[in-house]
Parts: sequence; C-alpha cells; structure tokens
Amino acid sequence: SNPDCDDITLPRMPSWVTSPRGEALEDVAFMSGAALGHLHLVLVRTDVPQSLLRERLALRAARLKAVTPKLRAKGAGQAVELFLTRDAVAPAALVSLNSDRAARRLCDRLVDLGAVRELTGRNTFRLYGV
Repeated sequence: SNPDCDDITLPRMPSWVTSPRGEALEDVAFMSGAALGHLHLVLVRTDVPQSLLRERLALRAARLKAVTPKLRAKGAGQAVELFLTRDAVAPAALVSLNSDRAARRLCDRLVDLGAVRELTGRNTFRLYGV
C-alpha cells in the first residue's frame, strides 16, 4: 500500500480564520497569516500525502498554462507568470494589465476558466492562486 494514497483526515482550519467578518486590511492580513500558519502545520505532518499535493499543484499550473492562449488582455502572459511564481496574487499586483479593472476582470476570467481560485471568500481585498 502506498502511504501517499491512504485516506486521511486533515485537521480543519479554525472557523475564526475563515469567517466573513473583518474586512479591514489589518484583519484580513492577520487572518491570512493565521491561515498560512495553519497550512504550514498541516503540510509538515508526515501523514499528509506530499506527492499528491505536488501532483495537484502541477495539474493546476498546467491548467493555467493551457488557458493562457484564451486570454486576450494585453499583459495577460506576464500576469500568468506571476500566478505561477507566487502563492497568492492580489489583482493590484498585476501591473502588466495597466488598470485595476483589467486586473479584476482577468482574475474573474481565470476563475471562470477553472485556472485559478479565489482564496479569501471575501468581497473586498481578494487574493487568487493556482
């Protein structure tokens, strides 16, 4: 039996980390840090199937690369490269698109295409990632 394929139950993230309250930038930053800290604790566990995580991330990256030709926005290629090299991307970081509106539209398009996910579940200060 391959230990990387065993069914395991991962600890759930504390509900206060994922709650919709706290739209202030400081609250979002704190909760994002708490979520990353929890993720680190999960990923360093020996019973977490590391090869499965790597394979899923590789498939998501391949999906993002596959949809890149469908993106018509000027600077979209540079934006895709940013997604491939960062854990999370805020639309404001997509400076190659020349406007906040274009960046938000590209992020929404990538979500619609199944290439990236919105990571925060919030209406403001959204982060996206592969």
